[in-house]
Amino acid sequence: MKNKLNLILLLLIFPFVVHSQKKIFGVVKDSLGFVEFANVVLYDTDKKIISGTTTNKNGIFELTTSKVDCELMISYIGYVSLTKKVTIKEDTNIGEIFIFRDKDLIKQVEILVRKPRIIQKVDRIEFNIENSVLTDGSLWNVISKSPGIVTSNNGDIQMFGKNNVLIYIDNKPIRLGGEELMNMLESMRASNISSLEIIDTPPSNYDAQGGGVINIKTKRKNDLGINGSINSQAKFSIFPKFNNGFSLNYLKRKVGIYSTYNYGSGTNNGRKERETNYFQQSDLISIWDENTNIKSRDNTHNFRLVIDLALTKRSSLSFTSYGNIPDSDRRTITNTDILNVSNSSNDFLNTLNNTLSTSENISNSLFYEFKIDKRDRLNIEIENTNYNSKSNEKVITDGSNFFATDDFRSDSKQKINITSAKIDYVNIISASKIEMGIKAAFTDSENNLNYFNINGSAETFDSLRSNDFLYSENTYAAYFSYARNFEKISIKLGLRGEFTETEGDSKTLNQVNEFDYFRLFPTFYITYNLRKRSSLRFAYGRRISRPNFGLLNPFRFYYSPFSFIEGNPFLQPSFTDNFSFTYSYRGKHFFKYYFNYTDNPFTQISFQDGENETYRYFAVNLNNNLSTGLSVFSKIDMKKWWILNLQWNSYYKRNSFISQQNTTINNSNWNLDIFITNNFYVSEKTSLELFTRYLSPKIQGAFELKSRHEVSFGVSHKILQNRARLSIYVGDIFNGSDFNLETRYEDQDQVFFDDRENQFLRFGFSYRFGNSKRNKESQRRDDIQNEKERI
Repeated sequence: MKNKLNLILLLLIFPFVVHSQKKIFGVVKDSLGFVEFANVVLYDTDKKIISGTTTNKNGIFELTTSKVDCELMISYIGYVSLTKKVTIKEDTNIGEIFIFRDKDLIKQVEILVRKPRIIQKVDRIEFNIENSVLTDGSLWNVISKSPGIVTSNNGDIQMFGKNNVLIYIDNKPIRLGGEELMNMLESMRASNISSLEIIDTPPSNYDAQGGGVINIKTKRKNDLGINGSINSQAKFSIFPKFNNGFSLNYLKRKVGIYSTYNYGSGTNNGRKERETNYFQQSDLISIWDENTNIKSRDNTHNFRLVIDLALTKRSSLSFTSYGNIPDSDRRTITNTDILNVSNSSNDFLNTLNNTLSTSENISNSLFYEFKIDKRDRLNIEIENTNYNSKSNEKVITDGSNFFATDDFRSDSKQKINITSAKIDYVNIISASKIEMGIKAAFTDSENNLNYFNINGSAETFDSLRSNDFLYSENTYAAYFSYARNFEKISIKLGLRGEFTETEGDSKTLNQVNEFDYFRLFPTFYITYNLRKRSSLRFAYGRRISRPNFGLLNPFRFYYSPFSFIEGNPFLQPSFTDNFSFTYSYRGKHFFKYYFNYTDNPFTQISFQDGENETYRYFAVNLNNNLSTGLSVFSKIDMKKWWILNLQWNSYYKRNSFISQQNTTINNSNWNLDIFITNNFYVSEKTSLELFTRYLSPKIQGAFELKSRHEVSFGVSHKILQNRARLSIYVGDIFNGSDFNLETRYEDQDQVFFDDRENQFLRFGFSYRFGNSKRNKESQRRDDIQNEKERI
């Protein structure tokens, strides 16, 4: 009876409670039209905040209150704030409110945006590098210094303890990995980049592939007429390297053309050492001590072209073409001493490997946008990527009498074609946003590997080592996403479904492997906004990592007669669940706890064969990976001219896998990574940057990596009325970034050292030319972007 009385009382009171909440809404405009992302705050008579929001793309805002006498304040970066007293006795439409620009505020904004900063968004971290000393280097160098990112010498990227991180450029995936990806990013100039988005839990409109995403946002000038820039860089280490390029843009009314080109050339040097202890039935039988020197002459062409066309007031068309064309001439000399158990030399091997390689990675896309009305938008995109590579390798081995020489030559070709099409629908109503879409992607890969045994001047085709491998992968996806901003809470949730069918066909082995599967990938984000620009955020997402084509190819690629890499056609995809909880304090300090669990991860593990004394690098699925830890990002204004950016990342990581003896091996450790960047603004024209980092020992599959450290310093100075920029950068002053790793379990025992040209001196020059006059609409677009990005 008591419960019934409470229910009746609630039903009687509820209409009055609802009725006491009144809405106030309106539209914010300036001389150009609607103002998006304007801040709208409602105060009571005691100047206490009642509620707040931001305007949507149509300038509309809506607030709810139970108060009658209130004060409404509207502010927007670069504009004079407007305050208006309002009386709200019922739902009130205050109509159009006009705001006006403030020249003094615009100058302050220009000073502000030159400083690098970290911005926490609902589903990503944005790392702004514009006007930083980092922009005078390579894009790979910027990624290596980004929040939560750790890179390796072979192109691996780790994000908050997770592997299989993918690179996107302007939300388009780059279909490369490992050293090919690293070399491509090394050839790209950071001066063409505005910021990087670190997305550890990508939303549902992204492909589910990959442990995380780094989205590179390129610059797109809004200056009228013709303008551009030229840049030149000279990098000196053991051998010199040079990179020169330009950007050229044209913007007038309905047409925008944006282009960049870079050419890099130089000689690279590397040194590797490896000591391998071979066992038979737990008894040491020999020690192989290898010393390798690598020298390669490399050239890279890199280009990008974007053409934007405004077809009508409601529709636009954008064409994007991207290309990366490298070639390399590499000479590798490996001297191997074979020692007995007394550490005395028994035998030796000298291996000469000459490799010529070329590749082309060309991607073209067409993007169409149609604005159905003020709230609805339809996007259609078609993309095609063609990757072609050729390699010619010749391996000559001389040894002592105990070892017979095994000379050979190999020709390899790889062709990959990826075609995709997707349709996205976006609906924005007040503080809500709905997104949905479908996508289909079709991938075909052809790999040809021909081996020839060399005997003097004669060559004989080796059918046992040669191989033809065909691989196809088709993925069909659909997704839905919903986002809503409340008074203090923002939520975003999504669901993506992907059906994948794969087929691997080894013509030489007459072996076909097929695998079809369907999986769901949910995402969820919730942010609670506290006072003083602080917030709490929780995020969850599920991801998939699919093995690339090279890992699935079952045949062997020989580095020497006793060392080779081998693919695995039975590799399975891995699935990762990501959880994170972030506290943001005043938009300058971020505390992030995360937990990632991966089922069935894959990697490459080295296996030693003591009986045949061979070294095999083999792709396998592990049992599971686990990483959990705490990351701290802080921006501290030490002085007006001195900004300190601190990143501290402590986490636990565990890899579990099955050994050759069919036992479970757990490889785990605690990690501590510390990044400190000091930016000194000596004047409006001169800035300095001091970067330091420490990376504690880590694990990678069966390997254990030793600690690394780096100290780098750079100076940048503007000349010629701020149109030109000179820079000097000293990288890895104390040469502490070399890789040392080892693996020791059961009968596996080896130590590896990799010394690249991490220590260098770099000189840079850039010059902006052409018209710098902006129309008002272009200026407004930049103001909106600054409002989105500000801390």
